[in-house]
Amino acid sequence: MGEHLFISYAQRDRAYVLALVGWMREAGMTPWWFEEDESHTGGMFAEMLMPAIAEARAVIVVLSRSSVGSRAVAQEVIFAGERRKLIITLLLEECAGPVRFLLGPDNWVNLRQVGNPVPRIAAALDSAGPPLPLAYLAAAEGHEALVAPSFIALEAARYQRQDAGPAQAEHTLASIGTLPSNHMVVIARGGLISRSHAHISLRVAGDGAPTFLLYDTSKNGTFVNGRRIAEPRSLDHGDVIGLAGEAVMLQFLRHGETATAEGGITYGE
Repeated sequence: MGEHLFISYAQRDRAYVLALVGWMREAGMTPWWFEEDESHTGGMFAEMLMPAIAEARAVIVVLSRSSVGSRAVAQEVIFAGERRKLIITLLLEECAGPVRFLLGPDNWVNLRQVGNPVPRIAAALDSAGPPLPLAYLAAAEGHEALVAPSFIALEAARYQRQDAGPAQAEHTLASIGTLPSNHMVVIARGGLISRSHAHISLRVAGDGAPTFLLYDTSKNGTFVNGRRIAEPRSLDHGDVIGLAGEAVMLQFLRHGETATAEGGITYGE
């Protein structure tokens, strides 16, 4: 996961955000904020803000009378919540509106009582633990309409390192299939895709080394780079995953590296 902290705010609060950015930089933090007066919707959100949020360590929401009703801020908060990002709320002034409804009760800082919120931000980050292994799963060109969502972050829940011997901890990160309960839901195509077709797990060895594993649980097969897998397959950056041959194509991308899926979508630093 990235080390930067995404700041979600309304343009009318830009003066405060500039001060906040200065405090954060003095403390050695890396803030990320969008400076232009844009709507943050459509291509702007998909091309710039979605990857910035997906790769952020946490999202800081500056909550004010301007941002509490902002569609752009609401969009950013919803996206961050879907990806289980740590959200830290800085209450600039009392307000009520849709965005406040979206924010959970944890990690609130009342700026009327706290001048520089950076120590409180640092405490929230410490309590959340260190950045965890992260990768992405993206639909290839021509297959975006077959899966929802077409892009997900594979983010591990916090795990306990195994201190004794070769013990391993394994956690499921994403399930794929036609059932609505899957993390990535596939539209049924003539019965080719199974209800629970495949899943990706993170295996953590005793020394803390992470491995992403793809499991096939389907009738018509799961493929990696054109070859059907018969047992759990470790995934490498850029691997292409096929469901039932080429009925649905996905790409596995590790954070911090850049690869272009068949659709020309590029993620990474």
